Amino acid sequence: MNAWPEPGELRAHPEVERFWRGAFAAAGERRYRLEEFKLGTELSAERLHEVLDTRNIRGLIVPPHLSSEAWGEFPWEKYAVVSFGRCCNGPRGHSVVPSAAGNLLLAIHKLRETGCRRIGCLAGQSLLRQAGYCMVESLPAVKRNLACGDDLVLLDLAAVGGSKAAVKVRAWVRANRLDAIVADEAAMISNLGLSHEVTMVTLAGGGNGIDLGSEEIGRTAVQMLDSLMEERTRGSRVLFREVAVEGTWVG
Repeated sequence: MNAWPEPGELRAHPEVERFWRGAFAAAGERRYRLEEFKLGTELSAERLHEVLDTRNIRGLIVPPHLSSEAWGEFPWEKYAVVSFGRCCNGPRGHSVVPSAAGNLLLAIHKLRETGCRRIGCLAGQSLLRQAGYCMVESLPAVKRNLACGDDLVLLDLAAVGGSKAAVKVRAWVRANRLDAIVADEAAMISNLGLSHEVTMVTLAGGGNGIDLGSEEIGRTAVQMLDSLMEERTRGSRVLFREVAVEGTWVG
């Protein structure tokens, strides 16, 4: 279900596109067909329910969304629903998420193996952050369970943009004498001009660092949805399942 104001922008995000490919392949293996329904002026939430009900479609996958306005009065309780990430702007329910704490911990361990000790964590506003993949939330837990966790410093650029962000990052790197940066996404560090000063890795989006495993997240979402439909589980539940998938290191 795609309720973005500009539907094409959703799958333009590389991790969402990989998620789609994994889900599409897993659905085919189970003799399902994964279709994308785009909500908007030509397809309201109410009309979508009529279409799904007529075609006896009972399983829905919901990708990350920045707004919930298009959902209207959609009757989520009539469907088995699995979200990619914590769907803050969508139905409350089952979800498959990238492991924010696990991936950050893996990145820090790998950097320390190369001799980096003063590591900066660089966060910003992104689609994945909207979906709950958030370094700001996971860093305190990682620091509590990591030797020399006090050497980790955080800079959150969620409210800073443009050239001001680059200036702020450069000042932060030099003030803390950082050896390395772990960034939320590759796009955050692509134009900083700091590659000759510090080692830079990312938790998503390509390049050196964490391969998020979005295709596996997509496959897992379909497996979970298949299980829910087999159990005939729909609508609201007291307990929801959340499956966290840990990524792999790409050096």
